[in-house]
Amino acid sequence: DQRICVEQCGWAQLTIVSASATEGCVVDISASEDPIFGTNQSEFRTTKVDFVLVRNYPRCVHENDYRSILLGLNYALLPSVNSLFSIYCATERALLNAELNRLARLHGDAFPFIDSYFVDNLGEGQQKAPTKYPVVVKVGSSCAGYGKMLIRNEQSFTDLRSVLLMGREYY
Repeated sequence: DQRICVEQCGWAQLTIVSASATEGCVVDISASEDPIFGTNQSEFRTTKVDFVLVRNYPRCVHENDYRSILLGLNYALLPSVNSLFSIYCATERALLNAELNRLARLHGDAFPFIDSYFVDNLGEGQQKAPTKYPVVVKVGSSCAGYGKMLIRNEQSFTDLRSVLLMGREYY
């Protein structure tokens, strides 16, 4: 007789106790501030993880970064609906686009993908401006539609770039 226990929590409630490729992953789940009625979410609990369903990114705009928890789950080789590596890649737009570029190269016209460019933004050097406008500039790894701007001409790009140089996020 095997019992299935489904636990639901946010990244902030999750702490990895141990993660091993041979022994699996044990986590602590702190009590939820807004528990679902009829569940044990109002209690602290410890559980061994067998499977993962991720419903939100472990990193977003101006919030905590929980990628280390994602890395621990991945280190324990846990199965998941989407691979934990793909979720990690989605937290870094450059990694995600690199994989899309790889698939476009592999499959050619059967995998249409809009041209994209990476700019590291680590200095005041003259990075190449787009040759065709309009373009959409996406900054960093932001999600939920944040961090993007439609640029209609080279002057607008120059203006935006002067603001981007104030930070270190790639675009």
